[in-house]
Amino acid sequence: MDSLITDVMDIKTYNVKKIVDIIRFDDTYTKKDVAIETNLSMATVYNLCSELYKKNVLIETKITEQRVGRTPSIISFNYQNFHVLTVDLQIENMLSIALLNLRNEVLVWDDIDISGEHEINDIVNKIYSTYKLLSKRVFIDANLIGVGVSVPAIFDKNDDKLKSSALEIFENQPLKKLLTDVFDCKVYINNCANLRALSEYTENSSCKNIVCIDISQGVGAGVICEGNIVEGKNGYATELAHIPIGSDQICPLCGNIGCVETDLGISYIVNKFLKETNIDSTLNLPEKWNLCTEYLFNNKKKYKEYLDFLGQILGKLSSILINMFDPEKFYITGYFTSLIPLIYDSFTSELNRRIFLFQQEKIKIGIKQPKTFEIHEVICNTMYNLWNPLNMTEH
Repeated sequence: MDSLITDVMDIKTYNVKKIVDIIRFDDTYTKKDVAIETNLSMATVYNLCSELYKKNVLIETKITEQRVGRTPSIISFNYQNFHVLTVDLQIENMLSIALLNLRNEVLVWDDIDISGEHEINDIVNKIYSTYKLLSKRVFIDANLIGVGVSVPAIFDKNDDKLKSSALEIFENQPLKKLLTDVFDCKVYINNCANLRALSEYTENSSCKNIVCIDISQGVGAGVICEGNIVEGKNGYATELAHIPIGSDQICPLCGNIGCVETDLGISYIVNKFLKETNIDSTLNLPEKWNLCTEYLFNNKKKYKEYLDFLGQILGKLSSILINMFDPEKFYITGYFTSLIPLIYDSFTSELNRRIFLFQQEKIKIGIKQPKTFEIHEVICNTMYNLWNPLNMTEH
């Protein structure tokens, strides 16, 4: 009986999300329109909408134009009544934080230097205190449906701790529990590559096989295979940082040589050129990276061998994932993408040598450079997909 009740509730929740999905970005639907679009019966739409009115999820507005007979109503999503706190921790010493409503509109945001925070609890407290300050700035009195966090690490599904982190401060830390204790709401943590892959799939669900390599502070991959995120038993699937195809540099995180992250991670590239470029060491990593890439563009002939090497490493890494997962779409994202014009020839040459001919003809390869607020919108979308409008207290 319990399983039957669960199944019925799952169907109900699924139908509710179908309704909200339809009107999330569109205020022109009537109940009849929704029934047609979702292929639900009018009775089901009426009953579910009535429940959502009571929970303040939907708003009903009568159409003002004169009509014969019953006047239909427009149903709208009360998106301003629900908010998501998005947190990006993928860059060393930087906390990027924003409040968004469920139409992915950024209400308020801030980028904060956290170089003075040396313990994980200090960072959690900074996130919470910043949230309080941001809420006051926009006078928010609404439901916080969850906190979504992007980290340069793997979220271990067994012990809920972060592993294989590009930043030592997060290694083996129970960040989800710490944030849940402070915020008392749903907390979702994932690495940037998985979040971007999920976002691409959400925007185009007809494409069920997607691979995304994200290269910034760390090197990671997100893989959608037949519509499902590939995580493995513990959450470590598609971990790329320590694949041994790089140079013989020693990786400071694991002590081994050849880890691809020590060649492609932007902090390692910046440190390689820090002295000869006279980059101010007090700048944050994105600022250093911009100056470093400018230097490489201005000296591309001098560093052609090095740049070709980076392209070859990226080509090898990409070929491993393409040959393994046979995706319809393949994306490279993150700060590293600003170097792609300098390494494109060596990258594509290496990639085409190592993937099958039929894959070269069919696969779509995209390069996506970071945009303002993009990761916050990606996180917000993920939190919306996890949200159950019928159960506001669900963690």
